[in-house]
Amino acid sequence: ADPAGPSEAHLAWRAGSRALAEIQREAQGVGARVIVFDTGYPAAFSAAAERLAGELKLAYSDAGRRILARAQTGEPLYLVGDGHWSAQGCEAMARELAAAATR
Repeated sequence: ADPAGPSEAHLAWRAGSRALAEIQREAQGVGARVIVFDTGYPAAFSAAAERLAGELKLAYSDAGRRILARAQTGEPLYLVGDGHWSAQGCEAMARELAAAATR
């Protein structure tokens, strides 16, 4: 599930994947649950993150994809001219993740 190919990005993906596996191991040790989510873009990265969550047997939330879809209909969930969530976007994401935590 490596979207980067053989490059610096590839090494970063491998390091992040390894770190996520370690986070899962630590979480299991204390009875915590890990939920993986991403920002929903780029689509290839989002799909790779979901595959990685499956490989590691972690819960995955598509909250980022849902927030992005809502923003594409005109909701002001991102800062203008910026890829970061607005205050409204942060609140929407928090609600999405809270819902995922109760599933």
